[in-house]
Amino acid sequence: MGGYDEGYTWVGTNTISRNGNAINFDFRSSAGYIRYSANCKTRVYAIILASDAFVNPNAYRPVNDYIGQALDYACSISD
Repeated sequence: MGGYDEGYTWVGTNTISRNGNAINFDFRSSAGYIRYSANCKTRVYAIILASDAFVNPNAYRPVNDYIGQALDYACSISD
């Protein structure tokens, strides 16, 4: 798990699933639990599971700074 000081709150390092540039990872913050499906190269993501929101697993969008930092971390430790 990462720390707040590194720019991400909690990335579940033991739940990362990666196939090439496609990656799924869990993220936990004060807002709740989220599972992202993303692409390390094209830097797009979709929320595929969340504890506090309706999700559309087919709605991919570009990452922002906050999600981008978590994606960068998940991609870097799963090479």
